[in-house]
Amino acid sequence: MPDPFEEPRCLDPGPPESLTETLADLSARVAALEARLARKRPDTNGRRMTRLDRCPFGWKPHAKNLARLIEDAHEQQTIQHIVEAAQNPAMGPRALCRHLDSVGIKRRGGKPWAGAHGLIRAILDREGIATACDAERLVRSRWVKPAVAEPPSGTSEAETGQSVQA
Repeated sequence: MPDPFEEPRCLDPGPPESLTETLADLSARVAALEARLARKRPDTNGRRMTRLDRCPFGWKPHAKNLARLIEDAHEQQTIQHIVEAAQNPAMGPRALCRHLDSVGIKRRGGKPWAGAHGLIRAILDREGIATACDAERLVRSRWVKPAVAEPPSGTSEAETGQSVQA
C-alpha cells in the first residue's frame, strides 16, 4: 500500500523520446481541440442547441419548429449597432454597455445593458471582432508580450534621453 505522506509523483512522462511520439502527441492534441471546438460550434442547419429560453442573442426559436433557430430582426439590428460602435478603439465592452443604455437600446426582456459586458464580449467574439481591452487582457495574461519601443539605430542613449534595459 502506498504511503499517504509520500510526495505525489508527476504523471508527466517527460519529453518524448522520438519524432514519431512527438507527432502522435501533437495529432492527439489537435484532435482533442477540434472535438472541443466542434461541440461549441452552432449547427449549420440552424438547429437549436440550447434551451428555449437560452437562445444566442440575435436568434429566436422558429414559431412552428422549436428545434430550429431564426434571426430576430430587432436583436440583429442591435448587434449591427454594437459592431459599428466597437470600431472605436476607446470602446470596450463596459463602455459599449453604457453607450447602448444612453442611446436607449434595451436587451431581451427590456433589461438595461448595465452589467452585461460579458454578453457584449460574447457578441463581439461571435462576430470576430477584438477590442482594445482584449489586447490588454492578453498582455496581462502573459500570452502576448507587450511591444517595447526601441530607439532608432544610430542614436545613443544620451540623444534620446532614455535608457534601454536588456
